[in-house]
Amino acid sequence: MDPIPLDRRLYARFPVNLPAKVAAKPFPHEIGAEILDIGMGGARMRVRLPLDSAVRLSFDLSGVRCVFDADVVHQSDDSDPDRLTYGVEFRSNPEMEATLRRLLPPKR
Repeated sequence: MDPIPLDRRLYARFPVNLPAKVAAKPFPHEIGAEILDIGMGGARMRVRLPLDSAVRLSFDLSGVRCVFDADVVHQSDDSDPDRLTYGVEFRSNPEMEATLRRLLPPKR
């Protein structure tokens, strides 16, 4: 029997289907993305182009504009090369963290 993988995240993640924009830093060009899940510490998203290690992610959550600088910490292998899935960790931003804390459901 295979061991159950451990979830090492510090914060709960919540499934969403949010359109977003992502720009690979330091380049100003944004591409469309889809956020698949989100939490206080980061998000999982799907994009059509490969990303580098640092990105800027922007999205609207409950009508509130959120912008985070983030680091790519995981890339999922996907059979469709036009739909790459990445895990990103948000960099510290007290203002945006307070916004997310208000908008996301409480941790259970």
